[in-house]
Amino acid sequence: MKKIIVAGAGHGGLAAAVVLARQGYDVTVLEAKKRAGMGHDWHDVMNRGTLTELLSGSPAEDPVFPHTNTGFVSPSKKTELAEPYRRSETAGYVDRKVLLRLLINEAEQAGAQLRFGVPAVSAACDCEKVTGVRVYERGRIREYAGDLVIDSAGIDSPVRRTLPGSFGVKNEISPKETFFTWRGYFENTTGAVTEPEIRVFFYHNGRPGMDWVNTKADYADVLVGGFAPIDQTDVDRALEDFRADYPFMGKQIRGGSFVKIPLRRTLPMLVANGYAAVGDCAAMTGPLSGSGIDLSMQAGKILAETVITAGEAPLAVQTLWSYQYKYYQAFGNNQLSYDILKGILRSLTAQDVDFLMDAKILTLKEISSAEIRKYNAREFVEKLNILKKPRIVPGLARALSHLSQIDAVCAKMPETYDEKKIAAWAKAYEAL
Repeated sequence: MKKIIVAGAGHGGLAAAVVLARQGYDVTVLEAKKRAGMGHDWHDVMNRGTLTELLSGSPAEDPVFPHTNTGFVSPSKKTELAEPYRRSETAGYVDRKVLLRLLINEAEQAGAQLRFGVPAVSAACDCEKVTGVRVYERGRIREYAGDLVIDSAGIDSPVRRTLPGSFGVKNEISPKETFFTWRGYFENTTGAVTEPEIRVFFYHNGRPGMDWVNTKADYADVLVGGFAPIDQTDVDRALEDFRADYPFMGKQIRGGSFVKIPLRRTLPMLVANGYAAVGDCAAMTGPLSGSGIDLSMQAGKILAETVITAGEAPLAVQTLWSYQYKYYQAFGNNQLSYDILKGILRSLTAQDVDFLMDAKILTLKEISSAEIRKYNAREFVEKLNILKKPRIVPGLARALSHLSQIDAVCAKMPETYDEKKIAAWAKAYEAL
């Protein structure tokens, strides 16, 4: 049976580890952090079914609690776009620390070996393929060899970053493709819950980025996020302003860490001979929300199924391409429109965003729905005719044009591995 090395105990890597270990594969997960320190101290969005499909039994308590509606607030706070209230029985929030404990326990019960406090240093490669992972363990560099390396080591994965350029996998996720965040939880001293519960503030205090406050009866969940690096001064300014709008915010009770999140469309190449990327390593996050655990876990399951289907065949790029194609068809292509919208936001000033929201050019259709992909030529003209700021017009026109090309570009992605066709598709994909 093939030997699988998972670099990093991320959600996608653990999902793959669970499925493969159950099928008798020799799976070793190598994680840089100590077991007790696993997981960001916050919640994230996911579908309950994504988790229950991986668990062998029911947890003592349902780890997924309901996700409700969201409002989007302009920089001046003059305009707010609120989604209609909807309570989903399948989608909700999960505590990331609880989720990782469940996945780690499930992987171990399935037979996977997990080693904590073992940071990856680099990929181990020969001239044609990835042969394993080099790690720092017990004061020395050690190499773990395998038939497949699943890279689940995060946005700055040392495995992905040290792959030879000839393998075609993007080594770096640049600062311009990164969301810099701080997140903390505060007491709700009165039990007040706002309507909508979640409010996303574009360019809060004029800083390029997106902040939010999510109110629950016993806490207020605050995220401060920037398109460029942020520091404690930015956080303190945001919290001071939020306390004026949310006077029931008490003392901080958890969280408080700075985290980098990929904020771009999925990388154009996820696989090489003996290698496959999942999760933040592959930029599997929503380009507007930054949420990625559900996408990562779905990718991990698809990857595991691809390996199982391959049987005794070598895990070459031709075989692993099926994983990438299936992931894109199910999830990756859907992120393109949001990445284009994120690109629009990055190019604007706070005053521009105010104008676009006040003039109803930037609406719920663009922000929160896949309907953004269904623009036609008449709608392009109507949007552009409303604009009175010539500086904005070229960028917005270009973005709207790209939105209209999404389906055509997605259709170019070859179902089977063909190096020339993939190169042509990747070029068009990245150009959108």
